[in-house]
Amino acid sequence: MISLFRLEVRVLRKAAFLRSFYLSLFISSSKVITFLTFITYVLVDDTHVLTADKVFFAVSIYNVMRQIMISFVPTAAAAIGELMVSTNRIEVSAMN
Repeated sequence: MISLFRLEVRVLRKAAFLRSFYLSLFISSSKVITFLTFITYVLVDDTHVLTADKVFFAVSIYNVMRQIMISFVPTAAAAIGELMVSTNRIEVSAMN
């Protein structure tokens, strides 16, 4: 049987891994996604012209979406991990 300490370490390790994964996506993907969006916009139709106001709006929206993803998703993953550990501890203590 896996001890509670080892289970807790596993869950915390997974939460840290997910947090670092989302942080790396936050850092690396912002420029690539923005660039691909603008390339797609321009290449889809000849009448699409990329202007400063369109670029500013798109970059602003992407920044808001990235902030939400980097803030809430890792926190939710960590909370789920802590919930699993707490549930297991309650089950073990209820059986004793």
